[in-house]
Amino acid sequence: MADHVRRLIWNGKLRNGDHLRQDDLANELGVSRIPVREALIALEREGWVSLELHRGAFIRGLDETAVGDHYAFLGALYALTARRVTERAEDSAIEALEQAQIFAVAANSVEDFSFHNDLFLRQFFAAANSPRLLSISRMMSGVVPGSYFAMVPTGRQIQQDALAAAVEALRRRDGDAAAVVFEEAMAAHGRAVVDVMREHRGAPAEPSETAAEPASESTPEPAPEPARKRAAKGKRT
Repeated sequence: MADHVRRLIWNGKLRNGDHLRQDDLANELGVSRIPVREALIALEREGWVSLELHRGAFIRGLDETAVGDHYAFLGALYALTARRVTERAEDSAIEALEQAQIFAVAANSVEDFSFHNDLFLRQFFAAANSPRLLSISRMMSGVVPGSYFAMVPTGRQIQQDALAAAVEALRRRDGDAAAVVFEEAMAAHGRAVVDVMREHRGAPAEPSETAAEPASESTPEPAPEPARKRAAKGKRT
């Protein structure tokens, strides 16, 4: 339900200010008003729609400014987390991040890469030893509906380069360098998403630089050890 609306916004079929009528959406999807209402509440919490008393739901839209703000915030979140990792993590936690990065590079499929990238992020937030940062990360929702690495073709290479750069900085306990990797990478992440948005909406994509991209759309919870056994099962980003 919520995914259906996200895709319509992503594709530009629903635009900023459009009135989203609950009855129309329920009839279109063949469901009652209750799940529609629940989906709209979730979408409002994520910033996709605005619920106005006695008026209904209105699309907030997804434009290039919103995408830029989203990834700028992610960059700041990951940068602060990287600094905390360099300050607080045990050597064994840094070594686990190195192994997760190696597995990600060796992944043979988009699904495999998504899983290992996700695993890296779980360990990354665990190593920061900050319940507050982890809590904030759990509240973040993505702007790309569906599998990010499948829908943004340049994302995988950007991510691979970034993971390598981030691990190198973390190994040196250089929090400032690791923070810069994440901030610059998130900016590149945002440009890649904007290019795909333009293609979906029939607008030409502008040339964009490819820089390190260390993080996925969502920040998952820490995964328990041993990592390699769970890696064999596969997981989405």
